[in-house]
Amino acid sequence: MTKTLLVLANGRDRVGVLRADARGYMSFEYDPEWLASPAAYPVSQSIPLRDGAFDHQAIEPFFDGLLPDKKDVRRQIAALFDVAPTDEFGILEHIGRDCAGALMLIHPDQAKSPLQPDAHLSAISTDDLAKRIAELPQRPLFIEEDEVVLSLAGVNDKAAVYIDPATQEISLPFGGYPSTHILKIDIERLPDSTRTEHFCMKLARKIGLDAAHTKIRLFNDRPVLFVTRFDRAYAQTSNGVRVTRLHQEDFCQALGV
Repeated sequence: MTKTLLVLANGRDRVGVLRADARGYMSFEYDPEWLASPAAYPVSQSIPLRDGAFDHQAIEPFFDGLLPDKKDVRRQIAALFDVAPTDEFGILEHIGRDCAGALMLIHPDQAKSPLQPDAHLSAISTDDLAKRIAELPQRPLFIEEDEVVLSLAGVNDKAAVYIDPATQEISLPFGGYPSTHILKIDIERLPDSTRTEHFCMKLARKIGLDAAHTKIRLFNDRPVLFVTRFDRAYAQTSNGVRVTRLHQEDFCQALGV
């Protein structure tokens, strides 16, 4: 049986359809309206805009690149949702609603006119956040069985949160609500990796590089690095600050390797 996920840009525009057959082989096809739009862009430089379906070999590097790199993390996430850790489509089904960049992957029956899923923020206390941070190695990405959260690539134990620009209140984004910051804890085999990254990012900005802003906060004496997401844009509206996703990919995704 073929399974299907809609690929949306900013939770609004239908970019295309990702499919997987019974063997787990994926294919991707751009939506005709997306191809006809003057604002269209390819999901990856390795998946150019054109009619017709792209096969598994062509698209696997990009869609696999949306998932955590760490095999242990994939195994933990897969176990939570009772899918195989090698089932990229199966994992994206559950955590693909807030990926790196502008894309969101959702079930067709979750799409509402105009293809924008129900999304919300949930305020979190400092104590609850500290507890979740302590459990990050066992609960990667703050994943919960009854909630679809997000996907982040990389090897660190990390999660994503929403920080209100006005109040600095921290909330957890659900249902595809765009996160604004990534939080990281020290890599187990590299003590002080968070402080090292914070120093390097500050140094990069000092010499004129457009590096993301970072901040260290302590939770129960554990240093936690907060990184402002570079793939988000902010605009003041009459209803407050609107967060917009910016499309991005890494070099491995762009080269299709």
